[in-house]
Amino acid sequence: MDRGARRLLRLRYVDDRGRPVPREAGEVGAPGVRRWAEAWTGPTSVVYGHFPHELGEARRDEPRPGVVCMGIDTGCVYGGALTALVLPDVRIVQVPSRQRAERAPDAED
Repeated sequence: MDRGARRLLRLRYVDDRGRPVPREAGEVGAPGVRRWAEAWTGPTSVVYGHFPHELGEARRDEPRPGVVCMGIDTGCVYGGALTALVLPDVRIVQVPSRQRAERAPDAED
């Protein structure tokens, strides 16, 4: 995997100009920092993982009309759920985790 792909894999937050910022900056709520899915304007919609927001709850952002960012990492390893997005129906399917529930390390308060 090249450097750019690794960087995208770990991307969590961007600044007001859409530039990546360190993960810690987003976790502490630095001014002008937001989740990348809130800033994505397309041209296409995105389904992503590797960023649990809340245990068991998929996240849907619509940064502009017609562009949807769907976060389907629902923290199965932390006790949430294992989530799949079924296409072309665009429906969510989940099974409960066998892990004891705890707060995901990147979960937002």
